[in-house]
Amino acid sequence: MQTGATRAPTSNVGNFARTSRAMRPMPFREPIDDDWPVILDIANRAIAHVPGAGPQTEWLENRRTFAARGTQQHFVHIERDEVVGYGAMEAVRDAPDAYRLFVVTAPERLERVGGAIYRELDARLARVGAKNAWFVEFAADERFGAFIRARGFTEARRFALASGEPAIVLARKLDGRDR
Repeated sequence: MQTGATRAPTSNVGNFARTSRAMRPMPFREPIDDDWPVILDIANRAIAHVPGAGPQTEWLENRRTFAARGTQQHFVHIERDEVVGYGAMEAVRDAPDAYRLFVVTAPERLERVGGAIYRELDARLARVGAKNAWFVEFAADERFGAFIRARGFTEARRFALASGEPAIVLARKLDGRDR
């Protein structure tokens, strides 16, 4: 060692705050079995303000079934070791370049966490060469509808769910120029 030379620190403790955001681990990972009850709780909270929405148990079972068949990519959003959101893209059986999307988080986290989940989905859609994407949502969920519309989705159609509740399809063509 040269005289007067300083040694590099042997520990990264204290340097974490200076670590660039790009170098931090991604806040997304595949769901594990212990995540599903938390995802159900988040899904129920996400639509608690929607009249007639009811518990999301069937929705959750559908997500788990699709995952088992390998027809989707899905992930949870993690903050401080806690699951705070869920995202998924499910391939449409008869249209391999079309995907139904899911962004699920508590209403108070919609812009920040929901926005991060949507950006991750958009990046994944680009990687698979998707041409079309859509959401199917409760028509009465105006907050979430506005969130999706702000990302370029437009109303494609309305219909009634099996429960009789009005639903809306918000769709967007993906040509690569807008991503």
